[in-house]
Amino acid sequence: MTQADQFFLGAPPVPEGAEIVCIGVSLGEEPEAWRRAALPFTTDAEQRQAQRFLHPIDGVRHLVGRGLARWVMRGIVGNVVGDFTIMPQGKPVCAGAGADFSISHSGNLVWVAFAGRGHVGIDVEQCRESRDLLRLASMLHPTEYAALQQCPPTELAPAFYRCWVRKEAVLKACGTGLSLPLDRFRVFTDGRARGWLESMDARAVSDWFTEDIPVLAGYHCGVAADFSSSELRVVRVGC
Repeated sequence: MTQADQFFLGAPPVPEGAEIVCIGVSLGEEPEAWRRAALPFTTDAEQRQAQRFLHPIDGVRHLVGRGLARWVMRGIVGNVVGDFTIMPQGKPVCAGAGADFSISHSGNLVWVAFAGRGHVGIDVEQCRESRDLLRLASMLHPTEYAALQQCPPTELAPAFYRCWVRKEAVLKACGTGLSLPLDRFRVFTDGRARGWLESMDARAVSDWFTEDIPVLAGYHCGVAADFSSSELRVVRVGC
């Protein structure tokens, strides 16, 4: 029995009260084992979609993310969860569950966040060197862009991706995708691990929970929720 099989055979970690639960797995050298283990928790439609990806690893990440989400949501609602509803901006939700989840994957990592109340968003990105980082950063809030412009060359990529995952996590919690312009809210770009949302239109920053999640070297991960919480439970396998 593989590590992936053992993981899915266990009891899913269900958020309690205002707790936020984040699960991360590294596909490592066993992406096929994770795909097979997640398969019973995916739908026919998701399996067909996975087959349409150009690169097989993209299909594996898709199925593992959906499998993790459905495995935990079944624990939350107490019965089998069918097809997710896809919101206009692309976020899958479990209609009528009274709980929220968010999926992200990059490289070999798949992360899913869950909240029993409010809305939650998570983002993970593999850090890659690129000459286009400052061009991409120009889409951010002017304060963030200015901070990134001041970074020494060796620190630009980590700072950019740290900022980017924070922004993406907030967007996913809002459920709006990029329909909320990246320059309409701002995050701190420095190394603080928690409380990095600096401003959010008319919403009070104190209404939000924001925190970075330590992950494998070369990756950055952040989680955001639109409610105040001091409880974050992180479950990880290999990452």
